Amino acid sequence: MEPITRNTFDELMRYRGWPCVSVYLPTHAGGFEGQAGRVRLKNLLVEAEERLVARGIRPVEARDFLVPANKLVENEAFWKDQTDGLAVFVSPEATRAFYLPIAVNEVAVVNTRFHVAPLMPLVAEDTEHYIVAVSENRVRLLKADRWQAREVAVPNLPANAAEALHYDHPTDTRQYHTALLGRGTTKLGAYHGSGDFFEQEKEELLEYFRVVDRALHPALRGEHAPLVFVGVDYLFPIFQQANTYPHLAESHVHGNPDAWTDRQLHEKAWECITPQLAGPGQKALARYENLPGDGWRSDDMRVILNAAHQGQVETLLVDVGQPVWGKWNERRLRLDEQRRDDSDDMVDLAIVETLTRKGTAHPLSSSQLKQGKPCQAIFRYELPTSAR
Repeated sequence: MEPITRNTFDELMRYRGWPCVSVYLPTHAGGFEGQAGRVRLKNLLVEAEERLVARGIRPVEARDFLVPANKLVENEAFWKDQTDGLAVFVSPEATRAFYLPIAVNEVAVVNTRFHVAPLMPLVAEDTEHYIVAVSENRVRLLKADRWQAREVAVPNLPANAAEALHYDHPTDTRQYHTALLGRGTTKLGAYHGSGDFFEQEKEELLEYFRVVDRALHPALRGEHAPLVFVGVDYLFPIFQQANTYPHLAESHVHGNPDAWTDRQLHEKAWECITPQLAGPGQKALARYENLPGDGWRSDDMRVILNAAHQGQVETLLVDVGQPVWGKWNERRLRLDEQRRDDSDDMVDLAIVETLTRKGTAHPLSSSQLKQGKPCQAIFRYELPTSAR
């Protein structure tokens, strides 16, 4: 199943039609609790059907409209590969489902567009990076973001050191040399007392990494994402010498990666690369707090929606964890303590209005934003008093 990319997000956000149904629910990675997931989805689709009818669609038409989505409930294969969340989007043209690598709250929304706020954490920050894991026995390249990592098939990438150095029938000495690649410490002096040994081993490693680099070069051509090296400590400076990719991360993950799964590699690499990737949302929040007055910023939902609709919001800080139900029309805002049949999510609307007019949006936690204020906006220019 295709992942949620920025292009997919933009496609969903820009779609307009009637009706559009968006359903989100938490699931469980590995296919556990499959029955609970089915029950959740079935109940949410019943709710969506009721909301369609409340919005003026005949019951039989609402039921027929959701038939493709309801087929997912009984699809055995569909429930075997679940992750942490599920999103289902139904329009007159198609029904699309996405496994999500993040947990989401249960919600069913009917509108003339899709509900996209819960997807913001997947696309808001540029967290893409690559991982190259190297040992004597194995070489892997993985493409990753904050949420997941997948191994990339790379033409001409050697399977291991022996293949790279063409040691089909290595001597004992050669075998010992390449075996050093997977160890955190070595006992070179105990095996050979000559300084030539160290130089020979280094040249072998350097040649091995040059072969790896030549294979990676076309796979990474034109990319700007950082590359994280995973391997024992003494290999990293040698890999740096062989590397020609300009975005190799300065820090690396130490250890023999042979026994690590893709998930473990991802967790270790993310911890390593976080300081380099993290920051846009935090920087925007600090900027918001340092602005001189309400003419340049606001946490008032009515002001934000009006400004976003006029293309005046430069940066939006949002808590996407909980919808704020209400209705906005012609600069007038109604907030609903209880969700009504015609209620829309004002947080979602603020995101859509901002992004479609070339603003930026950063999802933050409720603890990071002002208490009780799910949206905070920075304006492109100072708003007149009448617009506040």
